[in-house]
Amino acid sequence: MNGRRERINANKYRVDLSYPEAMAFKPDESTALLLLSDYSGRVSELDAVSQYIFQKIMFEKSFPDVSEALLGIAVVEMEHLELLGGFIRTLGVVPEFYSCEKGKHVYWNACPKNVDYTVNVKKALLGDINIEMKAIKQYEKHIEQTEDEYVKCALRRIILDEQLHIDILSELYIKHS
Repeated sequence: MNGRRERINANKYRVDLSYPEAMAFKPDESTALLLLSDYSGRVSELDAVSQYIFQKIMFEKSFPDVSEALLGIAVVEMEHLELLGGFIRTLGVVPEFYSCEKGKHVYWNACPKNVDYTVNVKKALLGDINIEMKAIKQYEKHIEQTEDEYVKCALRRIILDEQLHIDILSELYIKHS
């Protein structure tokens, strides 16, 4: 990067479809709590953003193509984070960085349970693919658990990006194996 920040074109890291507006049929705390786990739970957009930025920094010199892709994907994950936060707010809950586990608020932190600090590029990419697959499964589960069609539409849209991320990360894994 030669000491200066270059703008990343995140368009190649997202599907070419617009995101739905954050709205809901009515306030719904149970759906908001589901989305809080996608937002900042154990498998969440906040985890992904943090992990990808860490890895982007670590691989910047040794694997610039991986570093660039991770930054682009992180930007898209931030858009997901913002969208989910908007839905959580619209559903009537303040979008703080916590999730509900066994009825308790558990605030997010950057411990190794939430962020994979692997510095081996192949292991990191496999971990990234795994986190994207887990996110898709969680979104699919949450689509089944809510009746709010606006939320379902948003989660389906996010899944499309996550599938693209798996494709990109898989290509990078193959390239660097």
